[in-house]
Amino acid sequence: MWRLILPFLIGGLSLCLCPSACSCSSNTFECSACLQTYFRRFNSSISDCQCMASYVEMLPPQPACSPANCTAYDSQGCVSCGTNWVLSFSDQFQIYVCVCQTNYYLDNGNCICLSNLLSSLYYQSISQDYCNACPSDCTCDPSGCTSCDSSTLRTIVDDSGLSICPCSSPYV
Repeated sequence: MWRLILPFLIGGLSLCLCPSACSCSSNTFECSACLQTYFRRFNSSISDCQCMASYVEMLPPQPACSPANCTAYDSQGCVSCGTNWVLSFSDQFQIYVCVCQTNYYLDNGNCICLSNLLSSLYYQSISQDYCNACPSDCTCDPSGCTSCDSSTLRTIVDDSGLSICPCSSPYV
């Protein structure tokens, strides 16, 4: 079922599995296309099937590599994610992956609040660990929500030095 390849690399031994379904004895288009479904690539210089960038070998070895940003994984992909990440099922690859939460963007492997790029549209509370979109008819800046139209039924509240704009009581 699997062709086990144990190439010796500088600094130690590498264990890479080539799915037998891909028939990868050389770097052909068919081999590369097949390996992509397993998040692998063929390395012709050492004739193995390494994980693609940002993917890691599962332990014990499985046909597919796991996204590197999982905090835990199984044969179905990620089962848990780190801070500011959420699980999402990838229809394209048929596994669970970690993606940035709503209102966050990916930057160098980290999920960053959109307030860093669009401070008039988003604000972030570090103490409460959330990133919110600035509500309609409110104005925001790096210090948070600075004002809201009276029709929004929102109030400005200090949250550890950041102004937030929750709904006014009793509207929640």
